[in-house]
Amino acid sequence: MPQLVDCHTHTLFSDGKSTFRQNMRAAVAAGLSYVACTDHLAHPVYMDCAIDESRLDEYAAEIRHVREEFPQLEIIYG
Repeated sequence: MPQLVDCHTHTLFSDGKSTFRQNMRAAVAAGLSYVACTDHLAHPVYMDCAIDESRLDEYAAEIRHVREEFPQLEIIYG
């Protein structure tokens, strides 16, 4: 059986509509094997669709948490 991949996801950290946890639940429900977290980190920083750079540590921590919570997924920090 082929492995399914989503290599373009966004969260509330940038211009997405859901949390990491919600994205991973949807990925599991869809039968995905790999998910890349690809929220925008834009320069110049005034672009309003980007992660606030002061939140990058929080962003990385959230990815660590969902990796622990969803071990069946390969979650890539993109």
